[in-house]
Parts: sequence; C-alpha cells; structure tokens
Amino acid sequence: MTLMARKLAGPLAVVLLCVGVYWKLVLTRQYTWLDSPDIAYLEAPRLQMQAREWSHGRMPLWNTHQWCGQPLIGQMSGAAYPLNWAFLALAGRHERIRQGDLHWYFVLIHILAALNAYALCRQLHCSPVASVTGGMLFSLGGFLSATDWPPMMNGAVWAPLVFLFLLRAVEGRRPFTSAAFSGLALGMAWLSGHHEVPTYLSLAAGASWGFFCLRNRRLAPVAALAMSVAVLAGGLQIVTAHEYGRLAVRWAGVRDPLGWDQPVPYSVHSDFSFTPASLAGIVVPGAYRHANPFLGGAAAFLAAVGVLAGRHRQASRLFVCLAAAGVLLALGSWNVFHGLLYAVLPLIEKARVPARAIVLFSLAAAPLAALGLDAVLDRKDDAWIRRAGRAAGLLGALLFVLGVVLALVRRQLPDDRLAFLTLALLLAAGVVAAWRAGQAGRRLAGAVLCLLVTAETGYVAQHGFTSLVEPGRVLPWRQLTSADDVAQFLRRQPQPFRVDVGDSDYPGNFGDWYGFDSAAGFAASVTANIFHARQYDEASSNLLAITYSVRREADRPEQELLYASPSGLKVFRNPKAYPRAWVEGACAGGQVRVGELHTGRATLDVRTNCGGMVVLADTWFPGWKATVDGRPARIQQVHGALRGVPVGAGEHRIRMEYFPRSVAVGGAMTAAGMLAALLTWLFERRAART
Repeated sequence: MTLMARKLAGPLAVVLLCVGVYWKLVLTRQYTWLDSPDIAYLEAPRLQMQAREWSHGRMPLWNTHQWCGQPLIGQMSGAAYPLNWAFLALAGRHERIRQGDLHWYFVLIHILAALNAYALCRQLHCSPVASVTGGMLFSLGGFLSATDWPPMMNGAVWAPLVFLFLLRAVEGRRPFTSAAFSGLALGMAWLSGHHEVPTYLSLAAGASWGFFCLRNRRLAPVAALAMSVAVLAGGLQIVTAHEYGRLAVRWAGVRDPLGWDQPVPYSVHSDFSFTPASLAGIVVPGAYRHANPFLGGAAAFLAAVGVLAGRHRQASRLFVCLAAAGVLLALGSWNVFHGLLYAVLPLIEKARVPARAIVLFSLAAAPLAALGLDAVLDRKDDAWIRRAGRAAGLLGALLFVLGVVLALVRRQLPDDRLAFLTLALLLAAGVVAAWRAGQAGRRLAGAVLCLLVTAETGYVAQHGFTSLVEPGRVLPWRQLTSADDVAQFLRRQPQPFRVDVGDSDYPGNFGDWYGFDSAAGFAASVTANIFHARQYDEASSNLLAITYSVRREADRPEQELLYASPSGLKVFRNPKAYPRAWVEGACAGGQVRVGELHTGRATLDVRTNCGGMVVLADTWFPGWKATVDGRPARIQQVHGALRGVPVGAGEHRIRMEYFPRSVAVGGAMTAAGMLAALLTWLFERRAART
C-alpha cells in the first residue's frame, strides 16, 4: 500500500462507516430525522427560504417572509455559515428543498465531525484504527447523537480542530500558525448559527490558553493571536447578532419575551440542567435529561483505560479537565460553579440550556478512548490492563445475571439497552483477554473494538429515526405540505400582499416554506418594534397590510371567504387592510406602485400632488438605505415599526436596499480573520524553510 493510500484509508473508513450507520436515511426512502416539530416547522422552512434566495444569486441577509420582515443573518440562523452556502445553492436548484437533500445534509455534518475528531486523534499519534474509533465516537455518541438542530451540530463539529491546533501550538509546532488555525476553527463555530455550543467552546479554549500561559509565559502572544483570530473570524455572526439582539425580544422559557438587557432567569437554567442521575446515560442509552452523554460500555471502558494509561500526558490531562468541566457546567444548578459563571459572564447567562455543555465531555471522550484503544493493543502484558479487562467482563457478567433475573421475575425480555451494554462489555473484555501478540492480532483486535464502539453508538444514533411507512402516524414533515393547494390559490392573487396564518391551523412557517410574506411565524425571537406593533387587533392587522388570513374559521366578521381547502383550511380576504405601501400627507390622491420586493431590496414608484410620507408596511430596522430619484434619503420609523420615506410633490422612484453596517463590519472581520490565518501560515512556513 502506498503512503498516500495509507493516509486516505482512515478518512475513507470514517466516511464509509458514517454512511453505513445512517443507511436508513441515505440508502432508503423509508426513514427520516425530520420528525421534530422544531426542525420540521422552523428549520426546514428556513433552509428552504435560504435555498430559494441562493438559487437567485442573493445572499439571504433579510427575510421578508416572517414577522413583516426580519434580519435573518442577525437571528443566528446559519445564514452566516459558509458551508451552508454551498449546500443551499445546490439544494435551491429545485423548486422545493428535497427531503433527500436534508438527509444528506444531516449525514455530511456527522461525517465532518468524525473527520475532525479523527484528525485530532492522529495529532495525538494514535493509530489509524484508534483514530477512526475516536472519530466515530465523537460523531455518533454523546452530544451529536441526540442533537438534531443543524446550527448546534455545525458548531460542535469544529470543537476537535480548536484543540488539535491548540495542542500543536503548545507543543511548539509552528505555534503561531497553529494558534491562528485554532482561532479560525473557533470562529467557524460562531458562524454556525447558534450561540450555546460556541459559548462553551470559547470558555473552554480561553481557560486552556490561560492555563498554558501560566505555565509558559512565552505562549501569551500565541494565545492572544488565537483568540483574536477567533473573534475576527466569527465577526460576521457576532456583530450582526449583537445588533439584532439589542433591538429584539426573545422567548427563553418564561411567559413573556425578554429584551437584550433582561437576563434569562436562573430558574430557566435550573429547569434545563443536566442531572446527576443522567450520568448513568454515559453507558445506558436514553438515561439522561436534556443532553446525551452516551459513550457506551466499550467506549467508556477504553476512555477509562486512556485516562490511566498516561499516554500523551499533557493532552490526556487537558481532556480529563475538559470532560470534568463539561459535566460540571452541564449540571448547572446542581453545583455552585455554574451559578458563579452565570453571575459573572454575560454569555453564560444567554446560554439558557446548561446541559448542552456536555459537548465538552463528548469532545474529550473521543481522544481518550483512542488513546485507551492503543494502550490496550500495545501494552498487553501490563497487569493493570488485564485487570481492567477482567473488571469489564465481571461487570458485563453481573449485568447479564441481572438481566436474566429481571426476565424471570417480570416474565419478559430485559430492556434492549441493558442487553446492548452487557454485550459490549463482554465483547470488550473478551477482545482484551483473547487476542494474541503480533501485527495481525493487533489489527484484528483493533478492528473488532472499533466496530464495537461504532455499533453501540450507531445503534443509539439511528434509534430516533422515524419510519415514513408506519401506518396512521402523522409526521411533522408531511404537515408542511398540507397547504399546497392553499399556496397555489394565493399565487394566483394580485401581488404584493401579506398573509396571516393561524398558529393552530398550520403549524409550520407558511411564509418561509411557500415563499409568501407573512405577518408572524414560528420563531425564537423577533424585533421588538414589530412585536409591540403586532397586537393582534383589527387596527394593527390592517396597518400591517394583512390582505389574506389563512385559518379554519374566520376571526373577524367582515372577512370574506375566498377559498376552502379539502384539508379544512380557508382563505379569507380582509377588506379593510391597507395596501402594501401608501402616501400619508395633507392632501389625498397619492399613488404608490410596488415594483421589486424581495429579501434585500424594494422599489416604489410614487405619484403625489403635494408630497408626503411614503409608508412601506415592512419592519423598520437599521441597515436599510433609501434613495429618491437616485439621491440618498433617510428612512424614518413610522407607526412604531414601519418604514417611511418623505417625498415632495410629483413622480418619484424610491429604492430601498438592506446592507447594514453590521454586515459590512462583521464581514470585514471574518475576511480579516481568515486572511490573518493564511498570512501567518505563509510567513511561518517561509521562515521554517530559511
């Protein structure tokens, strides 16, 4: 086998194993992961909206389809994540994003996670088979096994690279280049689209850099470079999210939405804390609350061996500390440390689900298990490894006896989770006890343990998939398409218009999915001005130009029934609704024709006898710029939340474009962070050659 083939064998094995584990998704049409209401009703329509925009060559900075227009990129929706751009541009070739595309999207995220963890293990000089084991454990087990929200998964996949390059820098291996790439990986996590995982990663990386700097002060400039590049690289998301957060309200687990200056109550953190009893979930599938720590019996055994083996001592200690920190942070209100951080660090207060800090535990377990596998294979004669194997076998035997007893008492087979754990421990102990020295024996034993870890975690990873052929089951994904005929009817109506869809009548984001401008929607946050203006009374609905209402029954007596769907949905016209744009002034007779109107641009042709304020019934937000007949004009906030532009008498053309300063500044920061990493690499590489 050539050198190149040997280098590619491990990554290829990772890809094939991931596809093999997720065969139900990508090799059949009988299962789906899109069975969560949050994913089907919010995330899939939002990806559809972005795919539609990319197919027209437009970066989706603004979303006209939700809450009278909202700044999409500031909502941490994944719109700033470069890897999403390529996927969505391809998915947008079709009229509607396909279920199969989303299945591959899910699997590709897990493949990237496994490859990054594989690279981390190889950095620790683990063998290829041990590195594959670590990669599969991180991708299929723990945090990623039970997380189905793409922005959270996309943030987690960069965690191994953050610490891969951090360790390279600490070891003096092109320290500035390694530090820059560590920061770049952390910046990519911030671009992914959700703040919780990057928050915990930043806290862990910052603490690690601080510790190593205390031991070696020469690392201070290296650490400063890493954190600076992280802030710069994540700038596109960090700056836009900060701007949006200050002007928005957020639903965070309490009755009323919270503003930027209102902390998430600690009672919410307490409700979403990991529990001490959930620690059993490390080896027992499903025995957890809010976040999954699952490793499985075989991987937990290997990770314990990795801790005791003492290989790569510096890295082992770091990952043990990361694992402990992840558990302590995830426990939230069960320990004082989380409370202190909540009181001191604003980002911790915004991360309302402490249990998700278990991602640090999952990250640490992967390289520890890889180190443990190599220790088992390379140090067979060590008595303590033999004793560890016997302990695993004894525990497996005890669980087997327990299962038999429970089966006799209850007269039914034991829980399959207990059976799987028992089998994994017995097989791990058997491999340790039975394999013989020699290269062939090591390869066979390593392959068996790798497949055992993959099988155990893979069983859990695919356990939550939903069958598409199960009779009588109502799936959230299928409910998205339940209003196809309503959408076809609305497309035949004169444009532009805004529609209001009842939450209890159609559960998903109708506007994003079908491409209609909507007055509300399923969202975690919304700009404060439109939230307060949208009071659900007749006057506000008319002012927001809600021409049509989609409901099962009329909610106001003056509504006119236009269409009744066999599904039970009905389309009503609101006769008192304002047009999408109008002129307010001292004299009547002003006319406005709406021309171009999409995610980042609006064009209005105005004719008025004596001038006035031209009002567009879309959300006012910083970053919208206007020109009147080619000359810059100021956009004013009118009626509490809408956009208005003053004009004089006569005919005028108003153009509005959305490109906020936050996007310009944040985009420049991200480009600067990537450029800084590239230039550091080039400079240090040239210096090494001379």
